[in-house]
Amino acid sequence: MHRVASMAVSTAAIVLSIVALAVSILAANYARVTAHAQRRLTEIEQARRDDEVSTRGRAVLRARFVRDGRSDQLLVVNEGLATAHHVTMKVEASEGSTGEPPIIHGEIPTEISAGGTTALIALWHAHVASTCDVTFTWSDDAGNHTETHQVSTR
Repeated sequence: MHRVASMAVSTAAIVLSIVALAVSILAANYARVTAHAQRRLTEIEQARRDDEVSTRGRAVLRARFVRDGRSDQLLVVNEGLATAHHVTMKVEASEGSTGEPPIIHGEIPTEISAGGTTALIALWHAHVASTCDVTFTWSDDAGNHTETHQVSTR
C-alpha cells in the first residue's frame, strides 16, 4: 500500500512538474513576443518623430497647370511648413513626351512662404507636350533641395 501511495505521489509530482514546465515555456514565449512588439512600436514611434521633425522645417514645392481658356497659368504652391529661399524653376518636356513645354512668362519669386502660391502666365502653342518636368531648387531650414515633378498640361 505504501508503494502505491508513493507511486501516486511520484506521478502527481511528475504531472505537476510537466504543467509547471509548460507554463514556464508559455510565459517565456509571451515575454519574447511582447518584447518584440514593444521594440517594433518604439521603432515606429521614432520614425514618426523623425519624419515630423524633418517636415517641420521643410518647404514642399508643387506645380500644376491651370487652363480655363482665359488665363492659362502655372501655379506653384509651397505645401510645406517653411519658407522656400533661393527658389529656381526649370520647365521641360518630359522624356517620351513629344512637343515643347508651354511658354512661361514671368519669373518665379526667389522666396515662397509656407502655404504661399505663385501664378505664372503660361502660353500654349501648337506643339505643347502632354507632360512637362518641373524642376525646383531651393533651400529651407532642412537644407538644400532639388526636386522634379511630372506635370500634365492637359
